[in-house]
Amino acid sequence: MHCLEPKDYYKINNMLKASFKTPTFAFSVVNHVIQGAVYVNDMMRSSSGFLRIRAGDYYVFGQGNDMVFNNFLYRYFVENVYGKEKRFTVFTPSTDWETFFDETFKTYVKKMKRSKYRFLPSKVHSTYSLSNLYELKDFNADSLRESENFNESYIVEY
Repeated sequence: MHCLEPKDYYKINNMLKASFKTPTFAFSVVNHVIQGAVYVNDMMRSSSGFLRIRAGDYYVFGQGNDMVFNNFLYRYFVENVYGKEKRFTVFTPSTDWETFFDETFKTYVKKMKRSKYRFLPSKVHSTYSLSNLYELKDFNADSLRESENFNESYIVEY
């Protein structure tokens, strides 16, 4: 396991671009917009890795079946994260990674489903019709303050 120097973050850019599921914060770290740390399985020919930001969000990328790397990731979690960080949110790009977390971290974490959308302005209609299952609400400063998981300090950090 190797921690990349910030000047070398560009080396993982292709792996991040390979998945539509890569969260924005991962690109923000690689492009030096926000601070973070990047770990890879090999300095010269990385095929797996993870990155983290101070807010406690992590993103695993590349191949999810590198058992040596996966064992390091688990040890990293137990030694550096569990019981020490308030937040441990991991974003995964593939079923391989999901399976690894389901099997290895099951006693430590709660699985949540997230969706990522791509905004296509040309497809937006001027009127919206939601089914009765949904309610459209404004998001403002009050709703931010009321959020249990995504409070103001998290948003500022993120």
